[in-house]
Amino acid sequence: MSYKNVFVSLKAMMQVMAFFILSLAISTAFGATDVASSQPSKFVLCKNHGQVRSIRVEVADETSNCRAFYTKSGSDRVVGTGQRPENCDRFVDNIKSNLEDASWQCRSVAQAMILRPQPATENAASSDSLIE
Repeated sequence: MSYKNVFVSLKAMMQVMAFFILSLAISTAFGATDVASSQPSKFVLCKNHGQVRSIRVEVADETSNCRAFYTKSGSDRVVGTGQRPENCDRFVDNIKSNLEDASWQCRSVAQAMILRPQPATENAASSDSLIE
């Protein structure tokens, strides 16, 4: 492996780490995270030159209705809905195929949990002032 390849790999790894650190910082700025969040039934992570995209399916337990999400630059977008998870899986597979055709490296993630930040409460804000 040449030094150039090592440098490119390290640079990409640092960009991914920076993305996750920034995500953590943003979520802690809003207070506690919602641990009772959703677990997607299907989750695909794609990377290309330090950029990360994700595609996932979330299913409503009571109705089995599903929504397919595409995350780009930290923003979620609903790209499809269905009455069964299999319907939404098609949206994920189609986007994954398009990204791979454009030289993205995609892989399915067996277990993933989506944590959503909750707004800080007054108690959380006042406890921060006690630390000073």
